Amino acid sequence: MIEPNNPILTRMLDRLFASMLNGPSMNCRPHASRQRIDLVQLAKLRDAAPGQVLLQLLSKLPVKLAARVPVPPRKIMQADEDSLTAEQRAAQEAWGDQQSLRSKLRLIAEDARTYEQDTGVHALNLGFPLLSLPPGTFGGRFGIPPSRRVLAPIAFVPLTMTVKNGAQGAVELQRREGTDIIIPNQALIAWLEKETGKPLSDLIAADRGADGWRDVIELVRALAELVEMPIPQLLKAAPSLAGQPFELAATPKTDEETHPSILPAAVLGLFPASNQGLLRDMREMIAAGAPDGPIASFVRLGVDLDHHPLPVVASQPAAPDFTCGMSSGIIANAAARVIATAAPPREDTIARRQFAEERLITDADPCQAKAVRLAREYRGLVIHGPPGTGKSQTITNIIADHLGRGQRVLFVCDKRTALDVVADRLQVLGLGDLCAIVHDPQRDQRDLYKSVREQLDELVDAATKPRAAEELAKVDNDLQMLHADLTEYHKLLLGESGGGPGSFHHLVGLWLQEQGCPAIDLDEKQLAESSAADLRTQGTRLKEVLERGEVAQYVTNPWKAAVGTALREFLSTPMEQFRSALAACVRFAVEADASRDPLSPAYLPTCALAVEADARVTLAKELIEVLEKVPASAERARWAGRTPELIAAAAERISQAQEWVAALRSGSIDSGIATPQRSATDQLARDREALTRYVKSFNALAGDYARIRSTAGSDADDAAILHWLQIGARAANSAVKRLEAAEPIAQLIEQTVLDPSLLARVQNQPIDAAQIAAWTAALDGYVEITGTMFGGLHFGKKSAAEAVVKQFGRALKPET
Repeated sequence: MIEPNNPILTRMLDRLFASMLNGPSMNCRPHASRQRIDLVQLAKLRDAAPGQVLLQLLSKLPVKLAARVPVPPRKIMQADEDSLTAEQRAAQEAWGDQQSLRSKLRLIAEDARTYEQDTGVHALNLGFPLLSLPPGTFGGRFGIPPSRRVLAPIAFVPLTMTVKNGAQGAVELQRREGTDIIIPNQALIAWLEKETGKPLSDLIAADRGADGWRDVIELVRALAELVEMPIPQLLKAAPSLAGQPFELAATPKTDEETHPSILPAAVLGLFPASNQGLLRDMREMIAAGAPDGPIASFVRLGVDLDHHPLPVVASQPAAPDFTCGMSSGIIANAAARVIATAAPPREDTIARRQFAEERLITDADPCQAKAVRLAREYRGLVIHGPPGTGKSQTITNIIADHLGRGQRVLFVCDKRTALDVVADRLQVLGLGDLCAIVHDPQRDQRDLYKSVREQLDELVDAATKPRAAEELAKVDNDLQMLHADLTEYHKLLLGESGGGPGSFHHLVGLWLQEQGCPAIDLDEKQLAESSAADLRTQGTRLKEVLERGEVAQYVTNPWKAAVGTALREFLSTPMEQFRSALAACVRFAVEADASRDPLSPAYLPTCALAVEADARVTLAKELIEVLEKVPASAERARWAGRTPELIAAAAERISQAQEWVAALRSGSIDSGIATPQRSATDQLARDREALTRYVKSFNALAGDYARIRSTAGSDADDAAILHWLQIGARAANSAVKRLEAAEPIAQLIEQTVLDPSLLARVQNQPIDAAQIAAWTAALDGYVEITGTMFGGLHFGKKSAAEAVVKQFGRALKPET
């Protein structure tokens, strides 16, 4: 049993109170805080009044506030402040205040989300109302010394907040689901209990109803009676949403002298309740004592964790033979002495390790394995170490070790990230089905019950390996044999003296002494004549020299080769000479820097000065050559402001245009271009536009010609193709339709011979030469028209028409 008034517990309780007094639960001033804001600041949005927002939240109604301040015109935002009117200045300030408010609300929401992800604890709350106690409030009233200033919320309303962007930014506030409407400030109540000596546990344990205002009024009334303060009129009765507007008060600043009072003010922000759950347990243990258990290891001194001796078993090691291959010399003699004087080992000298107790699920060094073993034997154990030393890995081994022995483990962590790390390790190692993780006791309750039920249902189909125990026993036996062999080797190497005369280590030393170490050259006479005080003095000086060399980076310092001064000369020379020389160097360097052109790059600290100087001389020659070739100052100024990429692109385009320039110079110049009269700018623009359209039309016609040429084949007539391209698509389509209609006629002409009756009629009638000439011209015209119509499209129709003409001519020749 731990005695009451334990000094360690008392000290821990004082530290808890000190941490709470420095936290936001007891000091919620929002004026210079990143994570808290006075609720009255919401009036800068010019939407709902802050008091109305508070009423809706306590009534469990969501709140959506829109940014109603319009954006000032650009001319007002960019104008000088002196040129603005009072109205314009007010509009500009209102817009700036609104933007600052939205930015701070967004930061608060992001910090709350990050804190909940790291710790699993929701910290975004609305504190209302506020208890203001100046320093020395309880001094002389309850028989206690004056205390520090307190500005603490009496109750908290858990909230969720979302800040949206857009054309009209909105801020959404909503009471957090799954929690009470209000939560009393446990830190404030515990501090008041300590200061006044009156119990206030009933305020925390009281049942909370669905009416948030009623709970706030009851809590304010109880605290007002305790600290003997009047209750504000606004907090004596619950206001109505439809009644008179509720006016919130502003949070007082630090420098404002206020009397002890309860203020109808509210603060929105992060209020982490860390370590507050330990207050009640700590105070109960101090008052009534605590039972023996895990706490005893923390509050009692002198606990020895290594008092359990390891069991030992009998083992007879074999004596080694050191004489093999040794005929004479120091090693042979020493080996003979070891063999002659070595006593037979006792049966209890080799400890038998219990490997069955060392089965760890993941890697562990000896210290970590010892922590796992001690966790089985002690009810309280502290494992501490800097980051990266394997604390999470050790905790994983401890949990797996207890699970393997059929025990249950509860792992609680202040940081949600550390909790997830251990859970992920167990999941990867195959123990995830045996674990359940809880971040929020209320939200994760359903998932926890569901996972437990699934595990119970899967136990029916679970199968075990029947020979697992035998295989583990065989592995343990093999490890025990290896351990026994290594233990024997260890004893033989160190001997009975633990590494002294006769041991293997001593023999190696004698061998090194016999062979000698030429790489080591140490004058022992200088050390023999030196006293311990001299060694300490020289060691201090040597350490100072090495530290100065490290600070000056002597190994990589570029001025190391430029020193060239011996220490004796440096100490014998007045420091004023070095100071004046360094001052002159600095002066010359400043003058050189002042003469440098701003476009000239500075010397790099790591470059070779001579090489850099030669490169700059070469660059100067190239610049002089450029200046001589480009005398126009306007052109130089134009290209001096361009980037190297643009200059390189322009040079590439100029090189590509050399071929065109040569072609233009070799040919005759158009008379219009060669005219010395200067054209107007608009005429040049029109000519350029006409040429552009011509190029586009030419490219289109060339493409069409290539496609028709490839489609028509080798028999196509180029003149016919160009003819139809010039006429246009509409005329070509009309000709195609006419040809399609004339195709049956052409086929009929190809397959039919002239009617004999026609010849008879012609033969019976007298026909003169003029009539025959007219018929022949008409037929020739028909042939020409037919050939034009069919040219480039249907190449066989013209020949058919010519055949008809020839046949008709033969019929007319006898008569002629």
